[in-house]
Amino acid sequence: MTLKVGIVGLGRMGKTHAEHLSKYINGVELVAACSLFQSELDYAKEHFGVKLFYQSFEEMIDNANLDAVVVAAGADVRPEMVEYSIKKGVHTFAEKNH
Repeated sequence: MTLKVGIVGLGRMGKTHAEHLSKYINGVELVAACSLFQSELDYAKEHFGVKLFYQSFEEMIDNANLDAVVVAAGADVRPEMVEYSIKKGVHTFAEKNH
């Protein structure tokens, strides 16, 4: 069984998580990425083989058919994203708030 995972936030920590998910963890496929910045989505496509791209977190959660999501977005929006994904039944890993 392969877990389909998405990621939101592709800054320093997000890229690290995306690299590990796409290259080093067996049984995981990084299928979706979400960022407000097109350059980060392009990076995810080129370096991690991501095929689905979103600028809206809610759209990714609602449409990408994910088993899990990594929330590596900014601390100011992270709590709402975590709450949304959990309410939608998506297993959620979140970076800690500072």
